[in-house]
Amino acid sequence: MHLVLSLHCSGDSRDVLQSALAKFSFIGLHLGHLETRPDLAHPGELEIRAQLSGKKVQFLDALTKLYACSDGPGHELFEPEVTALRPYADSDYQPVYFVAESIQKAMDSVRAYARSICPQRVNIYHPLSRTIQSVSTHTLVDCRMGQLQRKCAELCHLMETMKAETILEEEK
Repeated sequence: MHLVLSLHCSGDSRDVLQSALAKFSFIGLHLGHLETRPDLAHPGELEIRAQLSGKKVQFLDALTKLYACSDGPGHELFEPEVTALRPYADSDYQPVYFVAESIQKAMDSVRAYARSICPQRVNIYHPLSRTIQSVSTHTLVDCRMGQLQRKCAELCHLMETMKAETILEEEK
């Protein structure tokens, strides 16, 4: 399978792309050539011609990540209030990528945004059944309190069992 990808990138980005692409041999990618062509749409555009065998999905995912790091798309700070209103076209590479300092900060900001939308209710996703349960905060607190009481009872039982086993071992 032959694949041609064109990315617009400047000097530093081009060096990063070249070094990253050089490391793709582990997924069965063999680069035919990597060059800047003056006849492409943007000056400095990098054309990557590659022959691919093996794990195509990983390669295409890696190319998407390379595109996200190139000069082609815009990069904006991840703010859920702004990101939620941005139209999303799933037919092509994204024109704007939202960047967060860390996954944890992004998750915290999404949770805070979700709480600000409807503070009286909480949505809980159940991955096994792939359902979402919407509960009031009062119901959620009652439910979590019951779960916590059961966990504490289990922990107390385990500690008593360990204590009894320790006493038996000391008597031997």
